[in-house]
Amino acid sequence: MLRETQAALGHRGATAGTYADERALLTKIRIDEQRTKAAKLTGQGRMHLDNDRFDSAIEAFEDALFIINTSPYQVDWGNIRKEAEDGLRQARTLQNDAIKVRRREAMEEGLTELAREEEQRLIQEMERLAKWMGAGIEAYERNQFDLAASYAEQILEAQPDNTKARELQLASRRAMHDKRQLQYLRDEKIKFREWYDDIQMTRVPQDKILKWPSRSFWDSITKVRASSRPTFGDVVEDPEAVALRQKVESTTVSVNVQEQDFPQVVKSLQVQTGFNIVIDGRVQGDLNDRLVNNLVLNDAQLSTVLNMLQAQGGDDGVVWTTKGNVILFTKKEYLTQNLVVQIHPVADLTAGLTNFIPPTIRLVGPDDVSDEEQPLFGSEAEEPVRPYGSADELIELIKGAVAPSFWEEGTGDINANGERTLVVKATPEVQAQVARFLDDLRGFAGIVVTVESRFLEVSENFLRDIGVDFRGLGERTPGDLVNLDNVTNGLDDNASAGFDNSGVGGAAAAALSPSAGAFFNDGRQGDYRVRTENIFDNPLGTVLSATGGASLTLGYLDGSQVSMIIRATEKSLSSRTLSAPIVTVYNTQRANLTMVNQVSYIQDFDVEVAQTSFIADPIVGIIQDGL
Repeated sequence: MLRETQAALGHRGATAGTYADERALLTKIRIDEQRTKAAKLTGQGRMHLDNDRFDSAIEAFEDALFIINTSPYQVDWGNIRKEAEDGLRQARTLQNDAIKVRRREAMEEGLTELAREEEQRLIQEMERLAKWMGAGIEAYERNQFDLAASYAEQILEAQPDNTKARELQLASRRAMHDKRQLQYLRDEKIKFREWYDDIQMTRVPQDKILKWPSRSFWDSITKVRASSRPTFGDVVEDPEAVALRQKVESTTVSVNVQEQDFPQVVKSLQVQTGFNIVIDGRVQGDLNDRLVNNLVLNDAQLSTVLNMLQAQGGDDGVVWTTKGNVILFTKKEYLTQNLVVQIHPVADLTAGLTNFIPPTIRLVGPDDVSDEEQPLFGSEAEEPVRPYGSADELIELIKGAVAPSFWEEGTGDINANGERTLVVKATPEVQAQVARFLDDLRGFAGIVVTVESRFLEVSENFLRDIGVDFRGLGERTPGDLVNLDNVTNGLDDNASAGFDNSGVGGAAAAALSPSAGAFFNDGRQGDYRVRTENIFDNPLGTVLSATGGASLTLGYLDGSQVSMIIRATEKSLSSRTLSAPIVTVYNTQRANLTMVNQVSYIQDFDVEVAQTSFIADPIVGIIQDGL
């Protein structure tokens, strides 16, 4: 470039010898520069190697070798190449060793950290198990054996070989079984005591009047019954109109109208209630001249006032309804019918009540026969009594009581599905009225009547039996008795009804002679034997018997022998027996109470003739005493 510049300036250029010297000098400078740089990099690499900076040492040695290997000159590198190669090899070896050391240290550090974490986890696990064990022991001490067993099972899930937890589990289960056994015994004792108390109560003539559940309970089951009425059909109700109708039902107003125009009354109600009450423009002309008379109500529901106002709207079918937030007076033909099908259960209304026919209260003659129409002792009629009739009769009752005009129009219909349910097709408003009407019928049908009666039986019984018998002379041995002659205990004479002389009233005793009560023998013409005995032909009664009392025997032994038996019995019994039967029946159901003593007897025989014999079939009659 120097030569070119000099040539351009017109200076004289250098000679050939000078140029060659310059090129040689430049080459030498570059060789020295490369040798110096390579030596410098080698020294830096050695310094980095001594300071354990292996990456920097490798980079320095590689740069030095790069200069040496890529130099275009013939350079005498001396021991620089060898030092660079040895340094690079040593640096790489030391670097690999350092990497291995770091990896080993990192592994050891990681293992140490894992061991520390595992130790911490084990400590926490032991603390948690210790807490569970302590809680289980405390629960066991509080007799909460179920909770103690639960804690023991949690410990065993974590440590299946925990013997203490196993012992706690087994002990808790045994204690739990023992506790349940004791509880079972206590419950059984209570049940037996209640059973015994019930038996004692049945012996006392008293009982409690049937009490129905509270009003809240009836409301709850009414809601459940209402939810059991399935509805079919798409019913789209305006929530705003429904809310307005609820407000109409809950709002009360007072009106005093005497011969005012229909629109004026509507406007007055609108001002008083604050509701939007309007008249449909299609019926405005019919209602402008309509007068409202004698509409006087105090604190009445707004719906009641609207219904009475609707009734004075004439025979043109004027009705009121809610649309959105507006109460509208219009005609039926302008209303869009939104019919739904709903099933109403009526099994409780169509079920029949047993008709208990009372007995015939009169003296029963020998020719009277007990039949279904005139039972002698009361019976049950074959056909039950239905308070509201069958399902078809109930349908007619609903149509006559709930919106009669709606059913007359033929828009809706009611069909009976057997005697258990009614399928009603009507608007939601009419459906609600039908449901409310059925609930009202249930309120009347569910009324029960409890009849309590008291029968007091007063009994005053007394017995006084005093008798003197002259009999029994002789010794105790029957063969040594002084008996009468030609007189027998039983048979034709029946002197002592067959019971004398230690007899039992049998055939053998009846043929014997009774003992005498007085005896006299003069020694010449024979002897005299006398006997008297008191025997009742009829029993003294069934309440008191003559058993007991005082009995004594007086004997007089002389020329005349007398044996007198005196027997005196006196008893009395006064009783008051109160019977308190209670009968509970439904409203309109017939029932009766019978307090009688019935005695059966054979009143006749019905003789049936077989081929070779006659069979007498007894006819049993019944005599009753009481009410």
